[in-house]
Amino acid sequence: MSGDLLEFAKPRFDGDRFEGHLLPLEVLPALNAYGDLVLEVARRVVTDQEGSIKVPKGFNQAFELSLKTIGPGSAIPEILLRDSEWSSLVQQAREIVSDTIAAVNAGEELPGGFPLESLSQLEKIGKVLKGSETITFRSPPKRPSIYSLETLETLRQRQKKPTQKVTQVYAGVFGVDFDKKSIGMRLSSGRAVRGRFEPALENLVNIAVARRTWTRLRAEAEALVDSVDGVVGVTEILSGRTVSCSSHELVGPMLDRLNSFFESDAVRTEFGLPARGQRSWGERFLGGLMVENGVPKPHLYPAENGSLRCEWMHNGWDVSMEVSLAEEKAYLHALSLSTNEESDHEVGSAGVAASRAEIAAWLGKYLVLAPEREFAP
Repeated sequence: MSGDLLEFAKPRFDGDRFEGHLLPLEVLPALNAYGDLVLEVARRVVTDQEGSIKVPKGFNQAFELSLKTIGPGSAIPEILLRDSEWSSLVQQAREIVSDTIAAVNAGEELPGGFPLESLSQLEKIGKVLKGSETITFRSPPKRPSIYSLETLETLRQRQKKPTQKVTQVYAGVFGVDFDKKSIGMRLSSGRAVRGRFEPALENLVNIAVARRTWTRLRAEAEALVDSVDGVVGVTEILSGRTVSCSSHELVGPMLDRLNSFFESDAVRTEFGLPARGQRSWGERFLGGLMVENGVPKPHLYPAENGSLRCEWMHNGWDVSMEVSLAEEKAYLHALSLSTNEESDHEVGSAGVAASRAEIAAWLGKYLVLAPEREFAP
């Protein structure tokens, strides 16, 4: 198989069994489970991005993780990834897995990119642990991701079946299969789900798909609701309407400009813009701020270190936001042109709906946010 080998992960095994850089053969199933889990999440990342049900041809064959050596420390196996056109998306899946472990330990909502059906695979990683042993998949300065027997027990508790009930769902639409009467939706948590709809709702679904870049679907639906993660699945759409805090005339040109940065090799090289995975994240993030939070259309520029810079001028305030596509963080700044008063704010995990709301609330102190309105057929 062609392609260079890239450094991918260095999970650290801590405990008496791993002293002297030893990795007992009985714990190797944890590494196999980790590789299988990364593949499952990567498949979801790719299909979500492509707006399809199946992964692209050749993806499964291109996925290859290899164990190179046991590094210094308690026991640190070095895992390599065979480079391919999907490497950046596999690396994105790795971070989703680490974020999920951290969220489980903190009792938080799981990342939207993590498929709930993969919780059983995540559980397999911890079955090799004994006593106080741990596996550290990610260390500071990033958010620590440490797997322990406590993590395993929490996972088992979280796998209790969610409740099915009629509730309100707010989601972006990314695809539809009219033959199967199935609609693909991205919930406000970022989780991608599919649900059925009756033939009487075909017109609504058709409109939602056609306007998917600048509207959202507010629907009453039969949904699966978890006590921690909220809505985690949709069985059937019962009724709905398309809504937005922006318009096609505003969102369309912003997305066109964003895409032009990535389509220019010169711009990508000069500013170090990242690969397709972060590009799609940037589209969802900036589009979400406008469509869901009512943030005005920004003046948009590429910035150094693979970032995007958004600028606004309103009522004597020079407002800017720099978005790190690789780190998925937002750095905000406001300057009064009359008094030189300044204000700064930083938001991590900027793609999360709660973080976008935090960004919008901060921008709302200096800009006018648009209200949500319904768009009739």
